[in-house]
Amino acid sequence: MKKLETSYWQLLMWLLIACLSLGQLLRFQLTTTIGVYPHDLLVVLSLLGFGLRKLANQPQLNLETSKVTHRPLLILLGCWVIATSVLAVIESGSVSSLLYVGRLAAYFLFVWLLSSKLSLAKGLEVNAVLLTFFGLLQYLVIPDTRFLKVLGWDDHYFRLIGTQLDPNFTGALLVISFFGLEFFQPHFWLRRGVQAVIIVALALTFSRSSYVAFTVGIAAFTYLQWCRQQAQFKILLFLPLLFLGIFLAPKPSGEGIDLSRTASIYARQESSNEYLQQLSPRQLLLGAGLFTPVSQVRNELVVSDHANVPDSIGVLLITGLGVGGTLVVLLVIWRYRSQLEKLPSWSVGLLVSVIAHSLFNNTLFQPFVWLTLLAWLSVGYLSSRKITT
Repeated sequence: MKKLETSYWQLLMWLLIACLSLGQLLRFQLTTTIGVYPHDLLVVLSLLGFGLRKLANQPQLNLETSKVTHRPLLILLGCWVIATSVLAVIESGSVSSLLYVGRLAAYFLFVWLLSSKLSLAKGLEVNAVLLTFFGLLQYLVIPDTRFLKVLGWDDHYFRLIGTQLDPNFTGALLVISFFGLEFFQPHFWLRRGVQAVIIVALALTFSRSSYVAFTVGIAAFTYLQWCRQQAQFKILLFLPLLFLGIFLAPKPSGEGIDLSRTASIYARQESSNEYLQQLSPRQLLLGAGLFTPVSQVRNELVVSDHANVPDSIGVLLITGLGVGGTLVVLLVIWRYRSQLEKLPSWSVGLLVSVIAHSLFNNTLFQPFVWLTLLAWLSVGYLSSRKITT
């Protein structure tokens, strides 16, 4: 029975990796603001099956042994997020905010469940290779992806967008994969070779936010290695490799490959200002609900566009949770800083890089980034506790 259960979780993991590697190609658009993926169904069915099985084996919940009372800040943050989302549903009549919050929570529970059953590291390693392979394949075979404009995606020319159909999110996933591969200490040269290919792919995205995120992650990783007296600074050699890749990458024409472009910066700044200016005093203090679509904040007609929330994580938190909720988030981070400090250097570098990336794009809570990030962090957390599954 135990062997059968292990086979089931392994099958589940590989199905998840397949869905993650194919990215937005499997996306099904329900409305102009809500899209679903096959892995969403995989997550929901797995959680339902596990929950029903637990309920059947243990019908009575022992509240006395519950540890939730020892997590007051987490409870406060959870209640705040749910309350603002419910209020957004009442005010707008749309359940999109609540659904997106539910998705993030479901991903967290799913990764916790999956990581407790088997090691995710091997699957994530394969996902890193597939992500890079599909990205390079797209760049070589279909460098001109401007036709995707009619489907609601940004038009790009000679930029690696991969199966995410977006160079910024693909860049973020490449950065996550690069640091995640640091988990595998054996096979040094093979690992370094794969990381080198990832850096080449990263250079071809021409995603400046990804470049900044990678640099910040490298700095955080190196600093922690130095503080922990673990001399492992060869990773710094990947920075000149990135610069060399950017310099040698084809640059036929178009603004997208111009690293000095300013139009996107001004557009994001203007969008953030609009979000903040449209908030009422109550929404500024308490929040309008995470992931409330742009049409509900600015009261404008939404066209077929997959970007309907603020680009910056800071603006997203303030508009979604208000100043009060954002302060609670900061308090939670401060409360659990000691646990974060215990993570391996590569995990911290990975996390810091995603946060840096999220200052420019809505990266952290993008479904594929959030799920992949949680999975790699679970591997780092378990390895820091010397737990093998």
